[in-house]
Amino acid sequence: MIWAGIWPLALNDLGRHLKIGASLLIMGLCGNAILPLFYGYFADHFSLRQAYWVLLPCYFYLIFYAFYGHKVKKWSF
Repeated sequence: MIWAGIWPLALNDLGRHLKIGASLLIMGLCGNAILPLFYGYFADHFSLRQAYWVLLPCYFYLIFYAFYGHKVKKWSF
């Protein structure tokens, strides 16, 4: 359900960088295949509650992207 909302926001106004942007989103899907393995490892060796610390940075990034990150056109400091 999340990808249906992120995909159009992320690819909006990319112009000639559309292929690279779509490729990065596909790599994000691959990340969704790797992180559950880490979660399972920590859940088996520690506890289910402590294993959620693996997923917390991902959730924080999704919240950032939903409210602010999709509006950023240029990453500079």
